[in-house]
Amino acid sequence: MTTWNEAGGDIAELWGDTLQDLYDEMDGWAQDEAGRCSWNPVLNLSWDDSQLVTGGTLTVDLEVLTPAWAKRSDANDAVRAEWDRWSSALMAHEMGHYDLVKQHLDNFEDTLVGMSQADAWAAFEKVKQDLQQASDSYDASTQHGITQGTTLDTSVT
Repeated sequence: MTTWNEAGGDIAELWGDTLQDLYDEMDGWAQDEAGRCSWNPVLNLSWDDSQLVTGGTLTVDLEVLTPAWAKRSDANDAVRAEWDRWSSALMAHEMGHYDLVKQHLDNFEDTLVGMSQADAWAAFEKVKQDLQQASDSYDASTQHGITQGTTLDTSVT
């Protein structure tokens, strides 16, 4: 059974007064993305005298981060509504990555039982590559969330 160490929270706390200020704060980020889903799978295997896998444990650190707006409560209803819409769209996009991680890695270690050590390690490398490709394809197909509504309308005041 895969062990999931899940975390989530704020990638950063934004302090702008307007949506344009918030956009400008995020625009300078090195990754050029407002949210992030990251994962780190670690596999431990056991095997018999024939070097065939008898079991394993997969531990995955999985983290979803999105920005928080420190002054949200100071904004008017229209600005808060746009921030909330955008923030929800961003979270939905990042959860798409989260879902891919779960689809590719949940109980993956069970598929390795009976394989040689070399084949099991190769399968682990392949599933990690497949997951990264699926995540990259997801970003390409959604234009990094733009088609899901992750464009902040900074004209709302």
